[in-house]
Amino acid sequence: MKKDTIQELLAKRQEGTLTDSELDELYRLTGRDEVMARADRRASGILRNRQIGAGIMGFVAVIAVGAVLLFSPTTQPAVETAATQTPAAPIEVPDMQQPPVQTTVESAAPQVAVVKQQPKRQPVTAKAKPTEPVVMCNSQCDADSVINDIWKFLTA
Repeated sequence: MKKDTIQELLAKRQEGTLTDSELDELYRLTGRDEVMARADRRASGILRNRQIGAGIMGFVAVIAVGAVLLFSPTTQPAVETAATQTPAAPIEVPDMQQPPVQTTVESAAPQVAVVKQQPKRQPVTAKAKPTEPVVMCNSQCDADSVINDIWKFLTA
């Protein structure tokens, strides 16, 4: 009986002759309010989960960028300036009353540098090409010939 009533009300709705009281009866019989409330709760839960997920992903991205910046080496070395210091000891002024000390320089025998000759390098000669053919193929090669060439290479 319920199905017959729902079908009659749906037919009236399709024709456009459904009254407000009949529309309320159709909604009550089909449980529209409960279905819509359940769908709204489910949609709000999905939106809330997406917002939480987006917030977590944003937080993780900020942490990752901060870690990269914190642990990456600096690209420009720090500029360090050396401090100039004046000597703390006073400068000694020679006493003019004492005679100057004379130093003698003994001349040593001149040293002769010996230059060793490096051996001449022999020119590098190119190695002779192998007598076996090298497998070089394009799309026109036969599969059996390629396999045979590979077998020859492996058994050599």
